[in-house]
Amino acid sequence: MDATQTALDERLQRALDTSNYRLTQRNQINLAKRKLKERLSIAINGGQFVIDQQLIAFVHVLQQYADGKTVIINDVNDMPITIDDSADFMEQIVDAYFSAHNKYAIEMATLTKKSRTSAAVVGVA
Repeated sequence: MDATQTALDERLQRALDTSNYRLTQRNQINLAKRKLKERLSIAINGGQFVIDQQLIAFVHVLQQYADGKTVIINDVNDMPITIDDSADFMEQIVDAYFSAHNKYAIEMATLTKKSRTSAAVVGVA
């Protein structure tokens, strides 16, 4: 092999390493996002709810008016679901929201740290 062919092979290998690194990084980020989405999905009284800021705000308003009493909330399938204790429901969704987002933040920080280390090894800027 001549020097030109060796240099070309090294450049191709570096390009392949970079491509594999970025693909792996994207897959890990997508996995963390899927885990977050799963953690923010809860089933209560036969209904399926996705916990987001809008649901938390809505339940907060309901809780003020219902004063911990029974309320009816449509789930993700637009099915009316009876919530026996709005205060308890609020506590469940807020706890789940913060727990899910804290885990997500930790996972993303770990991926970012790994990313910097791996990028240096692979030579990705």
